[in-house]
Amino acid sequence: MASLQMTNILRIKSLAAIAGLGILAGCAAIPAAEVGSAQTAPVQAPAVAEIVRLSSGDRTLELSVYRPGQEAVGVLLLSHGGGNSPEGMRSLTDRLTDEGFVVLAPAHTDSPAVPEEERTDVIGAFPTRTADLKAVSDYARETFSELPYGGIGYSYGSLTSMIGVGVLQPMLNGAVPEMKSVVAFSTPGVIPGLMDGEAAFGSVSKPTLLITGTADVVGTFVPDAKQHLAYFERPPEGGHMLLLVKDGTHRFVGGNEPGFSEVWPVVVDFLKATVLDDADARASLSAAQSTELVEIRRR
Repeated sequence: MASLQMTNILRIKSLAAIAGLGILAGCAAIPAAEVGSAQTAPVQAPAVAEIVRLSSGDRTLELSVYRPGQEAVGVLLLSHGGGNSPEGMRSLTDRLTDEGFVVLAPAHTDSPAVPEEERTDVIGAFPTRTADLKAVSDYARETFSELPYGGIGYSYGSLTSMIGVGVLQPMLNGAVPEMKSVVAFSTPGVIPGLMDGEAAFGSVSKPTLLITGTADVVGTFVPDAKQHLAYFERPPEGGHMLLLVKDGTHRFVGGNEPGFSEVWPVVVDFLKATVLDDADARASLSAAQSTELVEIRRR
């Protein structure tokens, strides 16, 4: 089985390099400081990271563990964008810990937080990100066994997190049964030769929430903002939501663009409804309606 899995990973890595996985480099075009520095509202207190080192494949993974200042209600894997880092996602991390979630943020091999001699480009990070997903999920299972588990990602990290709920299965063998849902801020687009077939999303069986904008483009990598919509439109129907922000860009996750104050309560309700099985949050989520800035779609 292990040999088969490695064969599949190497096959995908080769296919990606040939077919144009360089599209993921678009995630690295957004400076980490711009992604994570803005705040729309003060948080209670910035979370302090505890650094844990895990075995991920044949390397050591540095995992930042952010704990809330209150009793924890759940655990979330937070996967950063290409060329970013856990610290580059701090505005999102602090909001999540304010809601009572433990946030587990791995430094993937395309991150500048990784020592240069161990670092890869975004193409090389594809198989290591899948290994990181499994390593962090194993850690969550062992360390926070009493807490429910979900995922959240930005750009390249959206794809990483969504592998946990069935994207590219069974090809990758990366699904995480404990992962109850995923929130995806933007995506790396539909990667030619890898994700442009319907089968890429056919095994998604958990609720997902996609946040993207009508101006969510990344140069030549994602030239059409509508490419992001595949992550909402292609999974089998059931529990999926899209928040489409008027004029929202690839930097929207930073929290400083119009519409974020409308989006964030829906993100919180989605996480509480799907990860925590909170009945009040489910009711609030069902009642949420589109506004002039934010269109809500469900399927």
